[in-house]
Amino acid sequence: MHYGEMAERTRYLKENSEGVSQMCKMLEDMRDEARAEGEKNNSMKTALKMIMNNESDAKIHDYTYLSLEDIHALRSGQTVMA
Repeated sequence: MHYGEMAERTRYLKENSEGVSQMCKMLEDMRDEARAEGEKNNSMKTALKMIMNNESDAKIHDYTYLSLEDIHALRSGQTVMA
């Protein structure tokens, strides 16, 4: 990409009201995705601790809201996509 094109796009995103709105929406989406990923990672950590304590899948689901598929994957040592 040429510097002129990049400067023009940056100016649009920073100075134009539509550009600012687009940038805000993109940042909010990124924040929401990061939050959801963090929450799932925390749920998986909790589920793993509960698995180590021989808790039932139903109880793990009730506490973590993970799907039964994810819980079964954790039990079998498979990687669960966050």
